[in-house]
Amino acid sequence: MQVRHATCCSFAWLASRTPTRFEAFARAWTKAKAEEHRLLTPEYAYLTDLQHQRASADWKAVRVTKANSAMATLSRIAPCAISMR
Repeated sequence: MQVRHATCCSFAWLASRTPTRFEAFARAWTKAKAEEHRLLTPEYAYLTDLQHQRASADWKAVRVTKANSAMATLSRIAPCAISMR
């Protein structure tokens, strides 16, 4: 009898049962959550604002103002972290 190394994905098949839709959904959701940080881009912010009807002609100016406000807050609460940039 030959023993093969089983990964979590192939285990279901080795156990003679097919993965359920819930298992497939859980894998996809876990992968999406792990890669969620990659969505935090200016383009994603714009598209999100556009979807929620918050994007106007001065959208970039609003984002710059928000970014400057965030940096000012960070410099107050964590001055060492900002000076390292």
